[in-house]
Amino acid sequence: MTSQLPLLVGYLCAVRAEGRVQGTGREAAYIFDAFQTISPVLALRWLRHQALYLAHRVDPDPSSVGWAPPRAFRACVSDCDPAGELRAWAAYFVPHREAQRHLREGNPLTAVVET
Repeated sequence: MTSQLPLLVGYLCAVRAEGRVQGTGREAAYIFDAFQTISPVLALRWLRHQALYLAHRVDPDPSSVGWAPPRAFRACVSDCDPAGELRAWAAYFVPHREAQRHLREGNPLTAVVET
């Protein structure tokens, strides 16, 4: 009898952030969350949920945040809008069918939002 690890069947999803660590000049990566499923549909659904979750944490909608006092949030003056990019990716359904096909063929899928 040989001891072998079972083969993983399905899709492994991860939300990962990477960038420079302030004050050190070094690069670091951090996995926020991971998920495994047997379905590309469920994998993409999980990724969409995570994109919206992160977008809300980065830039919450002032009308939906009951704990914040009036005028607690200010409009962003920068062109950089990572939360908007995450929301746009989650809302754009057309490429999701292509992404499902891409995943079913055994290819990796990566979505990058730059800040």
